[in-house]
Amino acid sequence: MASHVCRRSFCTNLYGALPTPLIMSISAHSSEKMLLNYIGKDSLDFAQQIADFYTLQALREKKEPQLK
Repeated sequence: MASHVCRRSFCTNLYGALPTPLIMSISAHSSEKMLLNYIGKDSLDFAQQIADFYTLQALREKKEPQLK
């Protein structure tokens, strides 16, 4: 196993959990575009993230308060 595999796994697994600039500084990517290309993100991934966000928002709005 090479450090390249660990670097890619780190970036891929923590993308979205840590701020992107922090991942970039740790992985030494000079631009967000390079990082996203490196971990294999494309425009369809972003469209899915937007859809997931609005689905979650809709679920939160429908949820009734738990206090009695």
